[in-house]
Amino acid sequence: MKSLVGLLLVMSASMCVWAQTSDCTSLSQQALELSGENVQLDALGQLFLSDDFLSQSAAGQSPAVMDVIRPIMRKNFDAAAMKKELLRRVAARCTPEKMRQAIQELQSPLVTRMLQLEGARYTPEGKEKAKKYERMIQIAPPPDSQLDSADAFDQKAHLTDFSVDSLMAVTRGMLQGAGAPDDAIKELESHRKELQAQIQGNVLAQILMVYGGVSKADLAKYAAELSSGPLKWYYDAVRQSLVEMLEQRAVSIGRDMKSAVMSKETVVSN
Repeated sequence: MKSLVGLLLVMSASMCVWAQTSDCTSLSQQALELSGENVQLDALGQLFLSDDFLSQSAAGQSPAVMDVIRPIMRKNFDAAAMKKELLRRVAARCTPEKMRQAIQELQSPLVTRMLQLEGARYTPEGKEKAKKYERMIQIAPPPDSQLDSADAFDQKAHLTDFSVDSLMAVTRGMLQGAGAPDDAIKELESHRKELQAQIQGNVLAQILMVYGGVSKADLAKYAAELSSGPLKWYYDAVRQSLVEMLEQRAVSIGRDMKSAVMSKETVVSN
């Protein structure tokens, strides 16, 4: 009888774990859709595979090298694969109750409105608007009062920090994958402040463009929600998962590129 009771307890615990995992997967999928993370991954995949990005990343390289780089980038930055991996990583960090609370916040009127504004960036109209805004601020930079408001939002939402973390992770991963010396990888961290200064201007411009019609009070309220409670927990989980995923894929890119170069050198030497 004791053995039967023990077996039933083990089975019950296993079923609870399975149910929680299942809940977390479906809840995480819902949250990722609501928050627009999957749309952003589609845009990120398109960026990494665009001719402009590849040309800038491999400036001065021969067409033969570009032919090697393209399929490697395509394999490792495939948007569909990244969305599946992000879901897996976020679900692994999830507890059902916290994710339900985050979903409730994501569906609140203010946050829903802000998410719609953020999602509009990826539409054809939004992309055209971004180009026009970029040209406009080059001619007439935003006043300090607007920049201060955008900076205050950035300090709460940590958008610049996340952008820097992501870029550092990709660079670090590619160096690791290519077999760069440890000193070169450690030195990368010394450039963080310089990189942050370069990126912040673009982030502030994006904030001003995306939330251009939002009142200071609403923007401040949104920033407060992003920096506390369920939404902070959710976005921390998503960003940590994204940075880990990008670094891991960058390691694969570095390895693939190193292997491709070595293969070409072997062919040439023979």
